[in-house]
Amino acid sequence: MSQSFTEYSRQGYFGRIGGAIVGAIVGVVFLLVAIVVLFWNEGRAVRTAKMLKEAASVVVTVDPARIDPARDGKLVHFTADAQGEALADPLFHVSRTAIRLKRTAEMYQWKQTEESHTHNNAIGGGSTTEKTYTYSEVWSETPINSSEFHIRPGHKNPAAKRIESQTWAAAKVQAGAFTIPPELVNKIDNFTPVALGDPERSQLPDAMQKDSTILDGKCYVAGDPGRTVEAPSPHIGDVRVTLESAPPGPVSVIGRQAGATIASYGTPSGGAVELLYVGAHPASEMIASEEHHNAKLTWILRVAGFVVMWIAIGVMLQPLRIMAGVIGILGDLVGAGVGIVAFLAAGGISAATIAIAWIVYRPVLGLGLLALAAAAMIGLIVLWKGRAARRRTATSAMPVANAIP
Repeated sequence: MSQSFTEYSRQGYFGRIGGAIVGAIVGVVFLLVAIVVLFWNEGRAVRTAKMLKEAASVVVTVDPARIDPARDGKLVHFTADAQGEALADPLFHVSRTAIRLKRTAEMYQWKQTEESHTHNNAIGGGSTTEKTYTYSEVWSETPINSSEFHIRPGHKNPAAKRIESQTWAAAKVQAGAFTIPPELVNKIDNFTPVALGDPERSQLPDAMQKDSTILDGKCYVAGDPGRTVEAPSPHIGDVRVTLESAPPGPVSVIGRQAGATIASYGTPSGGAVELLYVGAHPASEMIASEEHHNAKLTWILRVAGFVVMWIAIGVMLQPLRIMAGVIGILGDLVGAGVGIVAFLAAGGISAATIAIAWIVYRPVLGLGLLALAAAAMIGLIVLWKGRAARRRTATSAMPVANAIP
């Protein structure tokens, strides 16, 4: 079930101009942030690529059944069965031989979403904003602070859950002759559900047991003591608990051999390699996967940086659109032009930033990209001059009224 509320607000011309000027200042800040992120991302991508290339050239697959002292300090790879131990959830008294055991407690809560649409008034240069607040009931592991809701009456969430989420890990995880360090154990996430039933529910404290029920292997606990929960129709504050375990099984590890354990391996380029994949994977496959992840992350950050820059430049040019908006449709025409200019400018600045970063980190590719960025900026200037020339031509072609004697 969801509820929606719509409000309208109007802003005059001078209020819009003032807000646009403040927005332009914020836009400058975000533009600089985008430039820094784009530059940093290229350096990160190059360092990671070098690190993985160096790791691929020195990694050696070893027999996990025995530790060779001659390999101490070297980058090694092995695949072995990770052994778990008996882990228990003290609330339900559920015990499993596992590497990790996880209890997830979600609370049924109100969630607010906001949609805003603004359109310019036909007269006066002002604007009208339509804001719609929608309140939906959702399961969320993280408590949602309802005190920040726009419409708080009728949408109050409890401040805390009756049951909290918790994770347990084996104190010592052995894979062959090697001990897996905790930071790599935390990467073992092949969780499988542990079905909860009435025997497990009967282990809950008496007060909580009376307020709970089981459905599809999950335990539902009423948010209010003394009320029996109805799993198909939960109330705000009710808690849904699931249990999962990561069982023992094969893992593949790449890292520095440090006695009987594994640590991070420092490469000449300054990076650190320490990998764990669930299942049997050769070293080449693990490194190739990391290279793919590096390339994917690089493009995600490039696109994100460009989009932030595009929005920032558009916000910086917003005062022009508002001033033109006094003349009706002219504001829409200028707005379209602002969008195009912001897009081209963001593309040119993004490409230039990446090119400069590449000149620092990859000189040959950087010079080529810088040439493309220059072409984009030249195209922007040509477009701008062309629009100005067309405006002058249109103005000169307008008929001049005869003077009245």
